[in-house]
Amino acid sequence: MRNSDFAMQKELSSAIVWTEKLILSALPGQIKEFYYTFNRRLEALRLVAKYCRKGSTILDAGAGQGFHSLILKKMGYKVIAIDVNDQYYFHA
Repeated sequence: MRNSDFAMQKELSSAIVWTEKLILSALPGQIKEFYYTFNRRLEALRLVAKYCRKGSTILDAGAGQGFHSLILKKMGYKVIAIDVNDQYYFHA
């Protein structure tokens, strides 16, 4: 693993742990959903970290509960999160 890959993985892990703690404290009923889609979420976040510069604006279309958005924000991206289901506006 190259140093840049290691640094990206470390930053991503830190952001995920931060988000997990936030969910556990504010929305404990959502933690199951957070982990249900964890592998898919992790791959999407790795791709963003690999191809998008920090500070870039990311559109999270279909943001759902906003898990991706929270992690991306913690990693230093500007995030616009939208979802057609208005039940999620409270969470994101």
